[in-house]
Amino acid sequence: MEEKRIFEVAAAAKAEGRDALTEVEGIALLDAMGIDRPGNHFIKSSAEVDGLKAFPGARVVVKVISPEILHKTEMGGVAIVGNEPGAIKAAIVDMESRFTKYRVHGYTVNEFVPFEPRLGYEIIIGYRFAKDFGPVVSFGPGGIYTEFLAKQFRPGAANVFFSPATADRDLVERVIMDNAVRTLLCGGLRGTKNALDEKILVDAIMAFIEAAPAFARAGVSEFEVNPFVVAKKADGTARLVALDALVKLDDIASGDIIQGDDDRLVNRGQALRPVDKIDRLLKPASAAVIGVSEKGMNNGRIILRNLIDNGFDKKRLYIVKAGSDEIDGCRCVPDVAGL
Repeated sequence: MEEKRIFEVAAAAKAEGRDALTEVEGIALLDAMGIDRPGNHFIKSSAEVDGLKAFPGARVVVKVISPEILHKTEMGGVAIVGNEPGAIKAAIVDMESRFTKYRVHGYTVNEFVPFEPRLGYEIIIGYRFAKDFGPVVSFGPGGIYTEFLAKQFRPGAANVFFSPATADRDLVERVIMDNAVRTLLCGGLRGTKNALDEKILVDAIMAFIEAAPAFARAGVSEFEVNPFVVAKKADGTARLVALDALVKLDDIASGDIIQGDDDRLVNRGQALRPVDKIDRLLKPASAAVIGVSEKGMNNGRIILRNLIDNGFDKKRLYIVKAGSDEIDGCRCVPDVAGL
């Protein structure tokens, strides 16, 4: 990973007062992470088309590049055209006429990556900085299936989430084992071959996990690749290719974010939490329950019984209740001061 490059790209955009990267800048981050993506040429106008080196294949993808046009497909900023100068120039001329009100940096002519639009063959991997939690990396179904499948599957079967602070390769491999997308891609269904080597999938997820701390420090608030697609190489083996990158920036420091003892970014509240004392809460030496009914099974009595049933020592379990000496073998005291 080229961490320095991540900082350079984000800093340049921030210097212009922008809160998002263009796709060209997003591609630079993908390159810094070692993520596979289509080849592309960047040009400033239709006048530069004739000098481009041709990509292989019958088609190419033309995209408008503007910090003000993040969702290009919805706005007609993406065109799949024949791989010849006339068609490419016509597509760019059309965009030049339609996007006059936007700050357009230029256009990209991209290698067309053929893939099978089958269920599970498009995935999403993303990063987000949550100000109350820190960096989070997610993986799940991509393309047009993203929202639909997320609603249909049980939790964890479609989308999974990782904390870069705790996730390593072994954890990622174990967590995605039961994931529906991983099963469709790498698990192999009856009568079918695996579409993708699981190592390639884990490599892509790990690239985001390993880059997450650098993203956070660089002020990247969101980085989503949707979709990654499974495409075939010339030798017939599969590759996982990032077709689109959406990157947003934020002044993370404005959210009361500071650098923790281990160099991770955390919010000030997290830094002040007495984490070293958490065992006292989770494994208390003694406990007291208020509001226990002596006659009926109210909430307080249920809590008391649950503590006893889970092995809590009755000699270290107290009940705050005036007028009683003992309930369920636990000593009663008249008030909190009596503890």
